[in-house]
Amino acid sequence: MPDYSMFVSNVRFELIPIKDLVSSQIRQRNLSQNHVNHAVVNFDPLLVNPIKVSRRNGVNFVFVGQFTIEIIALVTGSRDTLVWCMIYDGLNYEVEADIFANHEHEDKYPVSYGTMQNKALTFLFTAMKEES
Repeated sequence: MPDYSMFVSNVRFELIPIKDLVSSQIRQRNLSQNHVNHAVVNFDPLLVNPIKVSRRNGVNFVFVGQFTIEIIALVTGSRDTLVWCMIYDGLNYEVEADIFANHEHEDKYPVSYGTMQNKALTFLFTAMKEES
């Protein structure tokens, strides 16, 4: 059987309480309360994607899924709610920024390459500042 491991991310999945996730709005899109409120009305737990988390020094940094955790917290009324997280260990800031920027193309709003590049750089510099 051929080895396809190079096509599979080295991640694991864990249930983590929302309160134990660190989400910096500087590192992600600005949180739109209108978007969150609309999603709450149409909430379907079967459509929830795992939160992408970079674990560094024991801290769970959300780099994709800020809206999802805010929607779930609002629907359940608790930040103790467990959410499935896709945990990446050992990522550096450049890789996190690249994943974040390339994830943008899946959003419902078209984003220009320049916007993605700026978001990636903002994410990178903010993450570096947080670490120091």
